[in-house]
Amino acid sequence: MNILKQKLVFFNRTNQLVPRQLQGLFLFGCHTLALQNIVSIRSNARSYVTNFNTAKSKAYRLLANPRWLTIFPQLLGRLGLVSVTSRVALDFSTFGRFQILAFAVQTRLGRALPVYFEIITYPITEDSQNIFICEAIERFVTAVCCRPKLVMDRGFACPYILKHLAQLSHLFLVRIKAMKTLTNEEKKLIFQAQYSPENDLLVHVYEHDLRLVVSDDPGNGNQPWYLITNDVVSVRGGIIADYYHRFEIEEFFKDAKWLQGLEHLRVKKIRSMSVVLWFVILGWWCMALLERDTPVVQGEHPHDKLSYPRLISEALIREQLAIVRQHLTVCMGGRKEVFYP
Repeated sequence: MNILKQKLVFFNRTNQLVPRQLQGLFLFGCHTLALQNIVSIRSNARSYVTNFNTAKSKAYRLLANPRWLTIFPQLLGRLGLVSVTSRVALDFSTFGRFQILAFAVQTRLGRALPVYFEIITYPITEDSQNIFICEAIERFVTAVCCRPKLVMDRGFACPYILKHLAQLSHLFLVRIKAMKTLTNEEKKLIFQAQYSPENDLLVHVYEHDLRLVVSDDPGNGNQPWYLITNDVVSVRGGIIADYYHRFEIEEFFKDAKWLQGLEHLRVKKIRSMSVVLWFVILGWWCMALLERDTPVVQGEHPHDKLSYPRLISEALIREQLAIVRQHLTVCMGGRKEVFYP
């Protein structure tokens, strides 16, 4: 089965999980936004729908419908993309005028798989960013019906967030600053993380008993990673590996912005941006299945290794061009000319 056909099968199968009255509009969003470079919403719509006014109307109705904001989290739960054994990275990134808090499953393939997000705008007029993060986490675990391990960078290492996670028994891993003060009651020590007597020990911090894991000295002038977790089962190397693969979410941000054009997308409403992001993420769900089921030949040299989003997007272009060549050959009575692709 080719990649183009697998993409269509995925869209059609997922469409069956959407309310019947929205299925046509859902497929329109799939074909214009998912697995596409987004020039603009209307431009992508016009490339799929011939009639100018129809394309404009469909694009408006797609972005204006608030039901997508509840349908996609439900799809996430029904597709089973997140399990209790998943490692989910959290991070913020700027898309246009919006700050996106993204949740992405580690794949160990260089790119995290985005599964959920929420949008925050500044300045914050109600509550605080920490409250927003904690509430977003609770909505995420409700959507996926499980509590995966959450992996976060130093920006999330604040008392409010970590006490919230510990109190609700969320499994988490977060990097802290080297100067963070910790205590070890067994050895009656009070010390900064950078002066830890061991590279793996229990400490009291953020009003809870947690585990400090220190990575090896990288030897390049940079500091080791100082990691705090309530995971007392995984081995030290596994804890460090979980944090190492957190950087996959940053590669997702790069691909979404530059490979799919979101860096230059300009929308004014949070709802419109949310709809676009959900369909972009749907494309990533499709790519994850394609990457798993479709063997793609890679270059042997490390510099020739491409990310699976780029591999699949290029493979889709090749298959579309092959269909065009086949169609033109039939139209020309089997003659092959050099002027068409």
